[in-house]
Amino acid sequence: MPTPPPSQQPSQPSQPGRFQQFLNLFFKSQPSQPPEFTIRRATTGDIAALLNLLDALAAFDRQFDTSLDPNYNRSEEGLAWLRATLEDKDALVLIATGAAPLGMLFGRLEGVEPWRDNGSILAELEMLYIAEGARGTGIGRHLTNAFAQWAREHGAVRLWVRASAANAGALRFYHREAFEDYDVILERKL
Repeated sequence: MPTPPPSQQPSQPSQPGRFQQFLNLFFKSQPSQPPEFTIRRATTGDIAALLNLLDALAAFDRQFDTSLDPNYNRSEEGLAWLRATLEDKDALVLIATGAAPLGMLFGRLEGVEPWRDNGSILAELEMLYIAEGARGTGIGRHLTNAFAQWAREHGAVRLWVRASAANAGALRFYHREAFEDYDVILERKL
């Protein structure tokens, strides 16, 4: 995997953490990964790239939910949410980059749900977006697996994701990644 020049690399500790070690080993063991992208934890230095990916996701998702505000991501509230998520120890934002940003994943740990008898910590895959020209290259699978590993290391025993019932492509992807149908959310306009 090519790496950016030192002036463009995010600052990292001299010893990589366990999660970065996992990412390094994971990608070295994945022969199907094209060499033209890398996946790493996003930082505040990635806000502009993340905003572009979030805008593309909002535009894509509006075909399934026209009530989504395409301007939210760049609003004061949206920017505050993005910054807070990047700094939240219980959240993970991953970015896939090549010559340009190619995809992103937002995920978060959730506390134990008291109504479950097993004391399970859940992790929510909140958002996953792969740029149109990068779909089908394995980036989504790599992002999802990296999030699953991070969640497992932080005590989660289950992942969950919410997808639009009309987004057949996303549903196929999540089923291929071993997600199973669990809840159904129904809405009614008033």
